[in-house]
Amino acid sequence: MKIEGTTLTIDLTDIIHECLDDLDNTETMQSISCNELVIKNVMDQVLDGCTDDGYSGSESILSNDRRAMQEFRAEIARRSSEVVAKEIERLEKVAKYYKDKHDEKNDHEHDWESRVLNGYKWVKGFWTREED
Repeated sequence: MKIEGTTLTIDLTDIIHECLDDLDNTETMQSISCNELVIKNVMDQVLDGCTDDGYSGSESILSNDRRAMQEFRAEIARRSSEVVAKEIERLEKVAKYYKDKHDEKNDHEHDWESRVLNGYKWVKGFWTREED
């Protein structure tokens, strides 16, 4: 906080950092962590090493002093095959659903084609055999 003449300037970044350092402020942290912009910035750091504007959390080269981002990346690496397997399973289910729908449509069309080729025609809602 800074006072210049009749102007009071409050640095929100300092206030936020103080809140972040306060271990008793769990509810505020939970709320902030669900913010879409926060999620995007964290994912940018995880995937690319920094946010779009070049910000990043600290990292340590000491194995016994790993920072939260380093632990997070390591955990993602440990779980990646599990996540990939679940996503592949989900996509296979979607593909099967659309294949089954496609097959049903083709079966119906094939049935229609075979009836026409075998001398049937659709008349007033019924298949009837054409007379020679």
